[in-house]
Amino acid sequence: MRRVDPHITLIALALAATTPACQEPSEALALTSPPLKVFVRPADIDTCPTGSACRPLSLDALPASVEGDTRRSISAMNAYSCAPHVDQSGGEVVYRINVPRKALLKASIDDAFGDKADLDLHLLQAPDPGTCLTRGDLALRWVVQPGTYFLSVDTTVDSARRALSGPFKLSITLDEAPASDCAVQQVDLRMNWSSCDAGLDCFVSHEKGKAEVFLRTPARGPMVLEAHLMTDQDDLNGYWPSNGRHGIQTHHALSEAATGYVMQRKQPWAPAGEGGCEFGQGSAVHAVPVLAEAWYVTMHWRDRPAQGTRMIITNPANGRAVVAAGGYETGPASNTAVGGASEEIHHHLGTTHRDPLIIGFAVDQSLPYGPIDCPQR
Repeated sequence: MRRVDPHITLIALALAATTPACQEPSEALALTSPPLKVFVRPADIDTCPTGSACRPLSLDALPASVEGDTRRSISAMNAYSCAPHVDQSGGEVVYRINVPRKALLKASIDDAFGDKADLDLHLLQAPDPGTCLTRGDLALRWVVQPGTYFLSVDTTVDSARRALSGPFKLSITLDEAPASDCAVQQVDLRMNWSSCDAGLDCFVSHEKGKAEVFLRTPARGPMVLEAHLMTDQDDLNGYWPSNGRHGIQTHHALSEAATGYVMQRKQPWAPAGEGGCEFGQGSAVHAVPVLAEAWYVTMHWRDRPAQGTRMIITNPANGRAVVAAGGYETGPASNTAVGGASEEIHHHLGTTHRDPLIIGFAVDQSLPYGPIDCPQR
């Protein structure tokens, strides 16, 4: 039984592709770091250049397209509350955005392949990393109310503590807010499948010189019943569960208390060796926030979305719907199912293992997780 390290660095993600499942890492690979501190450098005029958190650049009119370069920026914010384990110790450029009306704010940065830069976007309520609303590797979207927001283009660092800074082009638009909270995006999602099952609305593309399978979303198809993942509220004296039932009743009680959703929970921990080496680990790497775990959904996506990405799952038979948390887990591997959902999701929707459901990426990424009332289509 191995200890849980909630602060294991993202080096584990890079190792996943090269380290066989459940292989004990070498001493060098087992190194961990303390939790990243969320801080803002004091607003001293000598260390407060234009474009920093203490002197953000103003975008007076939207849409806007601007260019910047984090190689010439200071690092005043090295982690954000929306992703505290991601080390953003490189320089950042911060923009102030004035929003005149309720709208869908969309921001994206260019992705110049091979330029070695690794920049991420963070939408903030104030020039303070503790007020992060959402983030994205290359793009983000958020339904905003009238007011002032801040957008940080920040630099990640690699395992050798080198800042992966570089130039960027940033685009920001304000679109009409969705007419319904249940609005979903039309997304062709690249899947980690070798073929396209005839029972799903998917297709094979050879655009990049090799066969890649895409699932058209919103997608309809079987949804498997998933087991539970360890959360940031579970405490087994610092250890992972020793088997599928170790501490699971306590986890069930924590989930009910956190969500307020009452049901008879029965599912065990995710099996050891299924994505991660430990019971309850899956492929999440870090312990999952308790609210997100209760309503988590997983797909066999090749490009896993940001953790906490809102997805809407609907039961076409009765119209019930749930806002689910994507991006924490990957699977199931079978190309005959669109994904997998927690037992809380299945319970609310009135479904069970492999019942057909509809899943799509929510337009409004600020929706709370859990049941949602959606108009019948």
